[in-house]
This record gives sequence, C-alpha cells and structure tokens, in this order.
Amino acid sequence: MVRSLNRRSFLTAGATAGLVTIAGCGQDSGAADENAGAGTDEPEITDETPSEEPDGDRGSASFALDIIAGIQPNEFESLIIELTGFELRRENDDSTVTREIDPVRVDLINLASTDGRESIMEATVPAGDYNGIWYFATVPDYTVSNGDGDQTFFNNPEANGYIHEPGKTYVSLEDGDSVTIIPVADVREYGGSDDWILTFEWRSPGSFERES
Repeated sequence: MVRSLNRRSFLTAGATAGLVTIAGCGQDSGAADENAGAGTDEPEITDETPSEEPDGDRGSASFALDIIAGIQPNEFESLIIELTGFELRRENDDSTVTREIDPVRVDLINLASTDGRESIMEATVPAGDYNGIWYFATVPDYTVSNGDGDQTFFNNPEANGYIHEPGKTYVSLEDGDSVTIIPVADVREYGGSDDWILTFEWRSPGSFERES
C-alpha cells in the first residue's frame, strides 16, 4: 500500500539544484493548453482569484513543463508518478497562478532506462516574473523488485524554494515568450520514518529553455 504524496509538491532550488517536497493549496487559476504529451481531454481549470495581472497588463506567455528522470532506486521495477498541474509564485508579491490538467502518469523507471524526456503540459500564463513553482504530484503506484513489501513516501508540508533562469534569481516572462522547464524527477531514500522521498531537481542552466 502506498502512502502517496500530497497533490502539491514545491520545487526548491539553491544556486544549482533544488528538490520538490510538499506545500498547501493554490490560489490563482486560468486556462491551460491541451496536454502536450498524454493525449488527454481538455483540462478542467478552476478560477479562484479575481486578478492575474498584478504588474499591469503585460500580456501572456507560454509555459511548458517537461520532465526527465535521474537514476532511480534498484528496489523498484516500476515507479509511477502522477502530475495534474502546477502553481507558479510571482517574484514581486508572492501571489500565485495555477494551471491544472487531467492526470498524466509517468513511469520513472522506464523514463530513466530510455534516457527520455516526457512532455507533461503547456499552459498560457500572465507575463511577469516568477521565482517559485509547486508541482501537483503524487506517487499512486509502484512495483518492488522483490515482489513484496509496502513502501511509504515522505510528505513535508513546510517546503519552500525558487526557480530561475541563467543570470537571474527568477524566470522573466514577457508578452509572447515561450519557455519550457525540465526538472529532474527522482525517488530517493529518506532517512526518517518513511522509506522514500519524491524530488524534482532544478539543474541550472539545463532545467530551463527559452524559445528564441
């Protein structure tokens, strides 16, 4: 039986890397584009706050999420994570923008073995400066290599952190921009009462792409 992670996992980043753990619930939502890689129906979006333009009407930008997988534990034959969106935090006032999609499941063991890259979603967001992201991520299923034994996953509601592009302490989006973030998804051993922790590592500059 899996003790799965909360739906909101926060990406933390230092100068070169960061790990996702867990945080609370979102605030600001809007329209997302059709899922880029899973062939799902148009996602349902909630609208929880009245304004997405605290910096004035700067237009909108395309924000895509892909993932790659790092080296996964030998204890698993399959390791399924499920993503249903993200929440961006603005750099100037800590307000947030939420985008949600129908669930997308990825087997990290398979992704790591093929050295692949999985497109999760692409959304239109207000232009502006963003320095944090929460992933809506869970671990709903797995298969252990020895065929038995329940596994548990660490859930930390107090995480915090940042995303950034090279040369800045935030990601800057202007009207018409198109960017992609590519964090590294890993499950790692955890030293507490739980067995494992799901992380999304930010590797600068490789975790950020801007379409020219």
